[in-house]
Amino acid sequence: MDAGSWYVLVETNHTGQEGQNHAGAITETRPFRTREEALADAARLTQTYLKPRVMKEKGRWIFRTGPESWLVLSQRAMHRPYFRVWVAYLEQFIPS
Repeated sequence: MDAGSWYVLVETNHTGQEGQNHAGAITETRPFRTREEALADAARLTQTYLKPRVMKEKGRWIFRTGPESWLVLSQRAMHRPYFRVWVAYLEQFIPS
């Protein structure tokens, strides 16, 4: 990851078949040169991003939660997984 770049971040979450919540994890990081490019990709992902290991989607609700963030609820047969999409500017990377 390069400091001074815009990124699209995707956090996935889901509820298991027994109603158990599974903690979210950042599953995608995509770098872009400009905020506008990142926003366009993020908006596209809200409609096309499919989480791994889930059954066929029956529909999705896309909520714009801020100027650079979305929450997407997916309707599946047994549960309702969701994911969040953010556009963020990486200000600094501190190596260990």
